[in-house]
Amino acid sequence: MGKKLSLLLLLFMVTCYGHAQESFFTGFNGSTIGDRDDITPVGWSITSSGSTLNNGVFQTASPSLRLETVGTSLITSQYNYISSLTFYASASTPTTLEIYYSIDNKKTWDIVTTETKFQKGTAKNMELRTIDVSKLRGLKGVQLKFRLSAGIISIDDITIKYGIPVASTTMPTFTPNTGTYYETQNIALNCTTEGASIFYTKDGTQPSSSSSPYIAGSAITVDKSMTIKAIAIKDGINSDIAEATYTILNPATDIESKFTFVGTDGKTIGTINDAYNNINIKTQLGEASDLVPVYYNNTMLFYHGNHMVIAPISNNFIITEILIQFTTGSLLSFNGTDFKVTANQIKWTGVENKVTIINPKDKKAVITDITVKYRKIINVTTNLATILDGGVDNVYYEI
Repeated sequence: MGKKLSLLLLLFMVTCYGHAQESFFTGFNGSTIGDRDDITPVGWSITSSGSTLNNGVFQTASPSLRLETVGTSLITSQYNYISSLTFYASASTPTTLEIYYSIDNKKTWDIVTTETKFQKGTAKNMELRTIDVSKLRGLKGVQLKFRLSAGIISIDDITIKYGIPVASTTMPTFTPNTGTYYETQNIALNCTTEGASIFYTKDGTQPSSSSSPYIAGSAITVDKSMTIKAIAIKDGINSDIAEATYTILNPATDIESKFTFVGTDGKTIGTINDAYNNINIKTQLGEASDLVPVYYNNTMLFYHGNHMVIAPISNNFIITEILIQFTTGSLLSFNGTDFKVTANQIKWTGVENKVTIINPKDKKAVITDITVKYRKIINVTTNLATILDGGVDNVYYEI
């Protein structure tokens, strides 16, 4: 009966699928998976010793494989485009058999089905199970795992039908496609196979017929970075899985760097860097200076005529705000414009790739800390000078 059923299945496959193939697992003479290469697929394995291999006869009480210890698994080799999975089984106690699949060489497993309520095995009354493999259609490199999670089970004649069907379903396409965008995108899906249904996921998992269905003419809202995967299905035939990754960047967001002078007493100021290594502050004597800027008592002593240049380390950054806090000070000049101290601080705002600060008064400024806000420019085709002149609207920056 087993050979007759196998022949009927093979005739069905050749008639309907053209290039489909069959992997057939049955009777053993020894104790090692794969010792009968003529009928046992090469590459199948059992994960523990909790099993018995018998010289079984099709559909009898002494089948080919008996899983006896919970956690024991039978794992297949890899198959492309699985279209059918059947096996015979019996159980002497209440039993649960979990069937999983992997498409990354056993690194991760996803559930196909959980099978229970098996018929008690006696001669000639093993039960045929046909498994829904809609999750597997269209997938390549699929490995199956039959895992015993409760009871004891006997399995015979596992038949896997696989291969490339003559009929095919084209892979979905995305509009717009993969890319970096600066505002929310509305994604449309399309499949050129007439009558095909499209299903998709937004969390990076593999799509199947149980995933979110796509309604023609609608849009998938992408308001944050994500990967969308989609599959088209028609008449039970899955397309290859398509995917598109969208990176959504938000408009202008400042990065803040704070300079403090704790533990630097008596040192002469040269160039100092913030913790992000994106901003430099360089001080110098200046033409009208008599004293070099120095650190003293956890502050910076910035004398009359001293110069301070604050600039990013590369042209990819621009400065948008500088906040200087004092214990003593009256005013400072920022790029030629005087700013007075208010409530022991001066705040300068603007858009500059370099800010030169001078102490124009005959009075030292005692600075406690300096906070610099800056942004990184991305995907801007206009030169920096135009941006600084205010000639570009909607300039976007990396967060």
